[in-house]
Amino acid sequence: MNKINAHQSFTTLPTVAGDLLVMQACCIGEMASRMKREFQARLCVRSGWLSVSNKQKRSKYDYKYSVLIFVFATLLKQQWLEIDDLEGWSSDKIENIEAIVNIER
Repeated sequence: MNKINAHQSFTTLPTVAGDLLVMQACCIGEMASRMKREFQARLCVRSGWLSVSNKQKRSKYDYKYSVLIFVFATLLKQQWLEIDDLEGWSSDKIENIEAIVNIER
């Protein structure tokens, strides 16, 4: 009987090992899929944040002549500039910038 059991175990050993390898491959595949989904979700969140951040920067530092007064008003409001930094500008432009800052407060 020992010979039969030994023979049976030798014949089933490759099947068991193969099954274990298949199970391992499936687990690794599932883990890789989960990691990929988590990475994609994090990437989407970061991409959204970067998009909003880029839009804010573009509007904050818009150098078109027509919006420069608003840009400087924003920089004054956020305390990146002081009114003294606008020395040399015409008084009407400085008054317009101050008016915009006061309206937005």
